[in-house]
Amino acid sequence: MKIRKKPEELWQFFADNVFRLKYEDYVAAEDDNGVTITLSSSVEYEPILTVEQDGALIGCYVVSDERTLEETAEKMYSLFLSDGEERTAEPAEEVTAEDEGEAAAGEETAAEDDIDALYEREDALMMAFKDFVSVAIEEDETIYDVSLESDLAAIMDEVLQLISDAGFLVRRPMYITNEDGTETLTEYPYEPEEDSQVE
Repeated sequence: MKIRKKPEELWQFFADNVFRLKYEDYVAAEDDNGVTITLSSSVEYEPILTVEQDGALIGCYVVSDERTLEETAEKMYSLFLSDGEERTAEPAEEVTAEDEGEAAAGEETAAEDDIDALYEREDALMMAFKDFVSVAIEEDETIYDVSLESDLAAIMDEVLQLISDAGFLVRRPMYITNEDGTETLTEYPYEPEEDSQVE
């Protein structure tokens, strides 16, 4: 069994990644029997916990507050995930095999941390940009419409490029596809266009 987020950690993770969770499910926990428990967001920005086994829906629960989310997650982990107890793998006979396993696990954890940091930064940028646009057009509600997300993301991308062109460093972690098809995580993806920097 693998627990990525403990029940008590879910509420803060949800708050930090609410925009991301409207569009994708985050696997909070899973086991070797094909059971996954995911966290997502409703259109009303309420946490949703979903449990599936091999892609088949078992249950879906919408919660409204931190305490309910934690209690619901604890019950789901206990009920659906291999008796709710995290098992530790037996030590490998070969030291080299154990080392390889630990290295692989470390790389996977690091990759997950990178992705979490990427989405947290993206959400922070989008929330700040929405606030800016809301003030600019003097509309509090329209700009937060979910249907405008893709348009706002495109506009924000252009604005961040302009900020870079003005000579400022813009941190927006993203994966850049290289010529050989591999991907590299880049913290500062924007490069000033030629002759565009403010002197």
